[in-house]
Amino acid sequence: MTEKSYQECRKVMQKATWIRGQITKQKGEVAKWSNIEGSLRSDMKHGQADGVAKMLSKAIGKLHDLREQFRKLEFPAHNLSNEVVQKTQCEACGASIATGNTYCGECLCED
Repeated sequence: MTEKSYQECRKVMQKATWIRGQITKQKGEVAKWSNIEGSLRSDMKHGQADGVAKMLSKAIGKLHDLREQFRKLEFPAHNLSNEVVQKTQCEACGASIATGNTYCGECLCED
């Protein structure tokens, strides 16, 4: 496993952990709204219970979406190559310069 693939896997795991936390939170919301709906139905307050049923369906939909996001997570390949960035330095002062040049603008002006 290369360093780049390790870092990409680490990012995926961070996202997975965050989504799992959101799923747990949303399960609590579903439980809350279902308990409220059951309580209102048992108290014969069907109008209020219908409003709570809409909130329950929204919470279930969001829970479904979060689970779908979690299911779609994929780990990157284990052999991603590191891109080598080539930097050129000025021969006189060591400052970074464009590839193909030998000296930076300041060193050229001093001559």
